[in-house]
Amino acid sequence: MAAMMGTGYCLQPCANDGKAVNLAPIALYWWGCAFKYLWRWVRKNGVQDLKKCKQCIDFLIEEIEPKTTTETKGF
Repeated sequence: MAAMMGTGYCLQPCANDGKAVNLAPIALYWWGCAFKYLWRWVRKNGVQDLKKCKQCIDFLIEEIEPKTTTETKGF
């Protein structure tokens, strides 16, 4: 999915205390998916949707966290 969406970044105004921040399209996708599952969990699939929401948030965190390498041993 990330390969299909490309490596360009989308400017998100007011996402960081009023300062614009760049997010990869795949990060926006995971954000939208998380919102969808959180919005519908009561009316549709209950805990299953909450678990899906959590997984989408985990994927989103992976996308926006600074990447580390084994060379830097996590720093």
